[in-house]
Amino acid sequence: MGYGPVAVFTATMSSSATFSEAIDLHHGWSHLHLGVPTMASSSLYVTTSCDGETYYRIIQEIASTTVTVNETFRIDSSATQRCVSIPNPSARYIKIESTSGITDVITTFKILCT
Repeated sequence: MGYGPVAVFTATMSSSATFSEAIDLHHGWSHLHLGVPTMASSSLYVTTSCDGETYYRIIQEIASTTVTVNETFRIDSSATQRCVSIPNPSARYIKIESTSGITDVITTFKILCT
């Protein structure tokens, strides 16, 4: 059983930046995954946009037996050197946001789409 079309997009975040460059996914995908490189003790957020101008953080529903809660999707530093599944926003543009900014390096993120 195949995965269908696969695409890999990259975005870089410069030193002291809090946002990566925008990634144009060209269309919606069934599954999105973020390759997380080595990162400091901060959090990452995935922001999305339909028009490439206004970006919003992804909200995910977390269901329990009593109530459904909406929380901001956050990737903690414990996810270093891992591939994290992103709740599918079905938006065309994505940026990665860091809470503390990148220090003294250029960090490259990969978005894997299937």
